[in-house]
Amino acid sequence: LVTRSAEDREPADPSRLESYKKIRQLAGRYVEEQIERTRRGVDPPPPELAAHLEAHAEELEALRRRLTDGPPPRWELQIERLFSAPIPNLIGNINLQKLLLADALAHGAGGDHEGALECLEASWKLNAALREDPVLITQLIAIAVTRMQVGTLRQLREVPEVWRERLAEDSFRDSFLVALQLESRIWIQADDLSMMNLAPNLLQKVSA
Repeated sequence: LVTRSAEDREPADPSRLESYKKIRQLAGRYVEEQIERTRRGVDPPPPELAAHLEAHAEELEALRRRLTDGPPPRWELQIERLFSAPIPNLIGNINLQKLLLADALAHGAGGDHEGALECLEASWKLNAALREDPVLITQLIAIAVTRMQVGTLRQLREVPEVWRERLAEDSFRDSFLVALQLESRIWIQADDLSMMNLAPNLLQKVSA
């Protein structure tokens, strides 16, 4: 989840990174297929994804405990830097969300409803920081993740009423409005378009 520009970012092991790319695609496809189906119920994950989840069960359990037992992860805001302000590694965030939700669906397919809800709780806590972030792109990612969470909940059994209450309370209306207001202020104050780090052709279109 560290931003790619961070100086203390540890490089990923190339061999592990290459093997995870395939798992990342499998997890994303599995989640989308399950949440978009019209009938209730969950299919087991594909064998390679199931093997990956089983092989990393301890790491996933430690991650769930960290997310559910502690406060949501927070990223420092530097709004005064306008378009140059760093944001979380949102691609890493959404990939992790897909893995957590794939694990939730896999637990549900195996009849482990408690385990599935634990995965969803971890996913919810991870998304909490983005839901409160006033930057527009993080709001869009948080909404996309919430859509996947709702789809996952729809396919699971024995979902507590607290989840309905959570979703009813968190409409994104207020937080998205704040993000739009901030985005407007950034564009108004950014009189030097070069500070936005935009591509030259886009700069020409904006300044034309």
